[in-house]
Amino acid sequence: MAWLIYLVLAVVAARVAYEGWRYFRRRKVVRITPEQLKERLELGDPLVLADLRPWQQVMQSGETLPRARVTSGNDLLRDLRAGKLSGELILYCT
Repeated sequence: MAWLIYLVLAVVAARVAYEGWRYFRRRKVVRITPEQLKERLELGDPLVLADLRPWQQVMQSGETLPRARVTSGNDLLRDLRAGKLSGELILYCT
Protein backbone atom coordinates (compact mmCIF):
# COMPACT_ATOMS: atom_id res chain seq x y z
CA MET A 1 0.00 0.00 0.00
CA ALA A 2 2.91 2.37 0.71
CA TRP A 3 4.12 1.98 -2.89
CA LEU A 4 0.80 3.43 -4.09
CA ILE A 5 1.33 6.57 -2.03
CA TYR A 6 4.86 6.94 -3.46
CA LEU A 7 3.51 6.45 -6.96
CA VAL A 8 0.85 9.14 -6.50
CA LEU A 9 3.44 11.53 -5.05
CA ALA A 10 5.78 10.87 -7.97
CA VAL A 11 3.00 11.55 -10.50
CA VAL A 12 2.02 14.77 -8.73
CA ALA A 13 5.66 15.91 -8.55
CA ALA A 14 6.15 15.17 -12.26
CA ARG A 15 3.01 17.14 -13.13
CA VAL A 16 4.11 20.14 -11.04
CA ALA A 17 7.55 20.08 -12.65
CA TYR A 18 6.03 19.90 -16.13
CA GLU A 19 3.63 22.79 -15.49
CA GLY A 20 6.49 24.88 -14.07
CA TRP A 21 8.60 24.17 -17.14
CA ARG A 22 5.69 25.16 -19.45
CA TYR A 23 5.09 28.37 -17.50
CA PHE A 24 8.71 29.54 -17.68
CA ARG A 25 9.02 28.51 -21.33
CA ARG A 26 6.08 30.76 -22.24
CA ARG A 27 7.40 33.66 -20.16
CA LYS A 28 10.70 33.96 -21.97
CA VAL A 29 11.72 37.61 -22.12
CA VAL A 30 14.77 38.80 -23.95
CA ARG A 31 16.11 42.28 -23.33
CA ILE A 32 17.87 44.21 -26.06
CA THR A 33 19.89 47.40 -25.87
CA PRO A 34 18.94 50.59 -27.70
CA GLU A 35 21.89 50.00 -30.00
CA GLN A 36 20.65 46.51 -30.89
CA LEU A 37 17.18 47.88 -31.58
CA LYS A 38 18.58 50.63 -33.80
CA GLU A 39 20.61 48.07 -35.76
CA ARG A 40 17.59 45.82 -36.25
CA LEU A 41 15.48 48.77 -37.40
CA GLU A 42 18.18 49.75 -39.90
CA LEU A 43 18.33 46.18 -41.20
CA GLY A 44 14.59 46.26 -41.80
CA ASP A 45 13.75 43.38 -39.47
CA PRO A 46 9.98 42.85 -39.16
CA LEU A 47 9.43 44.37 -35.73
CA VAL A 48 6.29 45.53 -33.96
CA LEU A 49 7.24 48.28 -31.52
CA ALA A 50 4.72 49.02 -28.77
CA ASP A 51 5.12 51.98 -26.43
CA LEU A 52 3.19 50.93 -23.32
CA ARG A 53 3.91 53.99 -21.22
CA PRO A 54 0.91 55.89 -19.85
CA TRP A 55 -0.45 58.35 -22.41
CA GLN A 56 0.27 61.33 -20.11
CA GLN A 57 3.93 60.35 -19.87
CA VAL A 58 4.21 60.09 -23.65
CA MET A 59 2.63 63.53 -24.04
CA GLN A 60 4.94 65.07 -21.41
CA SER A 61 8.08 63.72 -23.01
CA GLY A 62 6.90 64.40 -26.54
CA GLU A 63 9.01 61.48 -27.74
CA THR A 64 8.56 57.82 -28.52
CA LEU A 65 10.47 55.13 -30.37
CA PRO A 66 10.59 55.39 -34.15
CA ARG A 67 7.75 53.35 -35.72
CA ALA A 68 6.30 52.65 -32.27
CA ARG A 69 2.58 52.30 -31.64
CA VAL A 70 1.51 54.12 -28.50
CA THR A 71 -1.03 51.69 -27.10
CA SER A 72 -2.37 50.16 -23.94
CA GLY A 73 -1.66 46.60 -22.93
CA ASN A 74 -5.30 45.65 -23.48
CA ASP A 75 -5.36 47.06 -27.02
CA LEU A 76 -2.10 45.31 -27.83
CA LEU A 77 -3.43 41.99 -26.53
CA ARG A 78 -6.61 42.41 -28.58
CA ASP A 79 -4.60 43.08 -31.75
CA LEU A 80 -2.34 40.09 -31.09
CA ARG A 81 -5.31 37.77 -30.62
CA ALA A 82 -6.94 39.12 -33.79
CA GLY A 83 -3.76 38.43 -35.76
CA LYS A 84 -3.33 42.09 -36.74
CA LEU A 85 0.35 42.18 -35.80
CA SER A 86 3.13 40.35 -37.55
CA GLY A 87 6.76 40.39 -36.59
CA GLU A 88 8.76 40.22 -33.41
CA LEU A 89 7.15 42.19 -30.60
CA ILE A 90 9.28 44.81 -28.84
CA LEU A 91 7.74 46.40 -25.75
CA TYR A 92 8.82 49.77 -24.38
CA CYS A 93 7.58 50.52 -20.88
CA THR A 94 8.75 52.23 -17.71
